[in-house]
Amino acid sequence: TDGSVIALLQRLGYSSQQITKDDIEIVRYVCALIGVRNAQLAAANLSAVVQRIDKPMVRIAIDGSLYKKHPKLHKLMTDFISELIPNRKFELFLAEDGSGKGSAFIAAVAAKQRQKS
Repeated sequence: TDGSVIALLQRLGYSSQQITKDDIEIVRYVCALIGVRNAQLAAANLSAVVQRIDKPMVRIAIDGSLYKKHPKLHKLMTDFISELIPNRKFELFLAEDGSGKGSAFIAAVAAKQRQKS
């Protein structure tokens, strides 16, 4: 919203009198470009992983506030992955506390490896 852009610019030191409609549009445009680029970079990496896994269907758990809160990121990433690997089936889904669960999984695998040694 215009209000959130104005609030951001004010946090950066601009007074509301200095902020023009053009400023607001420029900030929105730059943020949109950053969102698209983020989706492209993530999609490129995830596409490579899906290709290496070589299963008929791959589910990808994603954690993080950007993925959770960005209104278009899921669709952008899905579209870009589909372009990169058009004949592969995949699903992106939000994984709450993915980093905590991932850490626990790594610790469990490491413990099991130590037991085998």
